[in-house]
Amino acid sequence: MDAKMEALLEEYQDNFYLEELSQEELICELLSYDMFWLSSEDSPDYLRIDEDVDMPVLVSGLLFNRNELPARLRGYLDLTVKNWEEYRRRSVFFERFLMTRGGNFSWDAYRKEAEEAVGRAIPKSHWWFWPTPEEQCRKA
Repeated sequence: MDAKMEALLEEYQDNFYLEELSQEELICELLSYDMFWLSSEDSPDYLRIDEDVDMPVLVSGLLFNRNELPARLRGYLDLTVKNWEEYRRRSVFFERFLMTRGGNFSWDAYRKEAEEAVGRAIPKSHWWFWPTPEEQCRKA
């Protein structure tokens, strides 16, 4: 795991008082957090706001380190991306993501922050940072 990802995981571990978890357990726990902003169909908008774990940054950082992850975590990570793809197909991924952001949100600024957090350029294959113009126009 590269130093940027180690630091990000350590920050989450400290913020959530999860020091007793192994790194593998911590990653599994964090990957389950997308339920708060994405998966709950009947959640009021104000409950979608979850600034504690930046899921797109976490998933991209883990994908950059994918080869170093145990098979179980690679499978869980792949399942997370597959689930996100289903929400994108249903045209709700970006809509719900924007519900978690403030009114001054900018995709360019967000990508720059993410690149700083993970220490790498965010490729277009990480589509959750690159909505199409149509996806950007949808109102949250």
